[in-house]
Amino acid sequence: MNIKKIYVGIHNSEKLDEFLRFITKKGADIYIDPELVSTVEQYNIPYKTLLDEDTEKTFEGHQLNLLKEGIINTLISEPEEYLKDKSKPFPFFDMLILDPKTITEEKRKKLSEKELTKELDFFSIAVLVAAARNHRNVVILTDPSDYDDVMSDIEYCGDVILRRRRKLALKALYKVAIYSSQMHKDFSQYFAAEKYDHLTLEYVMQLITNDGFQEQSTLYKLEGVSGLLEDVHIGNPTKSISLTDLNNVRLFMTLYYYMDDISAFIVDGKILETRMDNDIRDVPIGRNTMYASTHIDYSTIKKLFSLGVDSFCGVFDKDAVGFAYQNNISILTVPDRESVQISTMELLGFEEYVAKKRRKPVDLNSLCLSDKLAILPVLLNPPLCISNASKEESKQVIVSTYYDLKKSIRENEYSYPVIAFNIDIDDELVNRLLENNFERIYLPGKKRKYSSDIIIPYSELFE
Repeated sequence: MNIKKIYVGIHNSEKLDEFLRFITKKGADIYIDPELVSTVEQYNIPYKTLLDEDTEKTFEGHQLNLLKEGIINTLISEPEEYLKDKSKPFPFFDMLILDPKTITEEKRKKLSEKELTKELDFFSIAVLVAAARNHRNVVILTDPSDYDDVMSDIEYCGDVILRRRRKLALKALYKVAIYSSQMHKDFSQYFAAEKYDHLTLEYVMQLITNDGFQEQSTLYKLEGVSGLLEDVHIGNPTKSISLTDLNNVRLFMTLYYYMDDISAFIVDGKILETRMDNDIRDVPIGRNTMYASTHIDYSTIKKLFSLGVDSFCGVFDKDAVGFAYQNNISILTVPDRESVQISTMELLGFEEYVAKKRRKPVDLNSLCLSDKLAILPVLLNPPLCISNASKEESKQVIVSTYYDLKKSIRENEYSYPVIAFNIDIDDELVNRLLENNFERIYLPGKKRKYSSDIIIPYSELFE
C-alpha cells in the first residue's frame, strides 16, 4: 500500500474507528492530534501523537503550534525533496483526515472578538488548502461518507486513484470556503463596518433543456436553507430533469404543503387542473406535461403515459415505478407531507445580481376545501388566470390579455360555485360574474374595492 503515514485531526468521529482499523491493518502509521487521544484510545489501535519520539526531542520546550507549522511545511513540499533532508523532524504524510473545528451558534454569540480569534481553527484551514494544492501526493479526507470509496480504492490497487484525489481536494476546498464565509460574517459583526449576509451555493447537477435551445443550465442549492424541494428525489436515475421539471415540481409541492391527497396536471410551469383524488377525466396535454399526485399507481401512470404525459411527480407504488423504468419515464418522488416546509426567503436573479426578499407566509387554515382549490392556483400561476373550483376539483384557464379574460367569462361555462382571479377586474366583468350566481368570488383587492358581499379580497386574508 502506498499510504504510509496518516495524520488524523477530524472532529467528526462517524465511521472513524472502522476506517482507522482498516488502514492500520494495511501497515500505515497513524499520528493523531492530541485533542483526539481520548477518542482514538477507545479503538484499541496503535497510534502516535505529534509530541511522540523525534518530534518531542526536536521541538522540546516549543508550543504545539510550532509542530503544526511543521506539518504544513511537509505538505507544500514534494515528497522526494522533503525526504532527502534527514534533518526534517516529521514524516511526510500521505493522507490527512481532517476538518475545521466548528463553533456552535450559541457559543459564537457569547464570544468576544479576542475569544473568537482564539477559537478559530486556522491550522485546519491552512492544512486543507496546502493538501488540496498537493493532492497528487496527499489524500485529504474531510467527510466520513468518503471512507468507503477510499477503502475500495486501496483494496483494489493499494492507493487512492487520481480522480478520487481530485474530488476529495475539491471537497476540502469547499469546506474551507464554508468556514471562511462564516469567519468573514463573524468578524464583520465585530468590526461593525458593514453587515454581510452570505449565500453559499452548493453544486447539485447539470440540467437538460427541453425547450429546443442548446443552452446548458446548472442546478445549485443554497447551503443551510431548506424549502419545498428538500428530499424530492429523481426516482428514475436514467432520466435527467430540466428547469421546467423543477418549476412543475415546485408548484405541486406548494399544493402538497397546503393540502393532503391532492392531484394536479401541470403544463410548462402552469397549473391547469387540481383534484382531491386521482380520478382522471379530462387530460390537458401540452408540451412538458407533468401529472403530480399523492398516489400514482400502475394503471394511472400507464394510462397517462399513453395519452402523452411525459413526467410524473408524487408518491408511487412499486408497480408504477417498475413501469417508469421499463418505459424510460421521468419520475420524481416526494417525502412525507409532515416534513415538507416552505423556505422563508425568495431569490430573484438580475444578470450578475441576486435579490433576496422575505417570503410572506400564507395562512389558508380558515378556508374551506373549495376555496383553497380556487385560490392556490391563481396565487401560483402567472397572470391572467381564472380558477373555478368545487369541493372536489378546480380547473384553471390562463389567457394572455384582459380582452381574452372577458371573452372567456362570456363564452365558457364556469359551473363550479367558487371562482378566483389573480388580477382585479372592472365593473362590467363584476356584474357578469354576479349574474352567474357564484357562491364566492375571490379577487386580489389591491387595485380597487368591491361592494358585493360575495366578492372576497383575498389579499386581506394574508396580511
